[in-house]
Amino acid sequence: MDKHLRNHFTKDRIKKHLHGTGLLNRSGRFLTEVEYQNRFRDIETGRQNVLKYDEALLEMLIVLGEEQYKLFCQEMEKIKKELQCKYRQAEIPDNIEPSDGEHQWPKP
Repeated sequence: MDKHLRNHFTKDRIKKHLHGTGLLNRSGRFLTEVEYQNRFRDIETGRQNVLKYDEALLEMLIVLGEEQYKLFCQEMEKIKKELQCKYRQAEIPDNIEPSDGEHQWPKP
């Protein structure tokens, strides 16, 4: 390291900044180029793994959501049919005799 810059890079504020950017190792020394490349590669690998995990999780949620939607639609159709049957029975009096295909409502 240049002897004129040594004082600058030993200041606590600068060291903290360099450590935050990943240019210093745990012992406070500058990383070699190989160490920096390895650290950068590890960071990128970690980011890619997180993205893959997020994509897999999202895909699983979509599949589960589609299955839940199908079940919901089936249940709603079942409820709809039950209600239609219930209200049809309530609307049609028992004393009606079917005629030629048309319903004749009883006269009061």
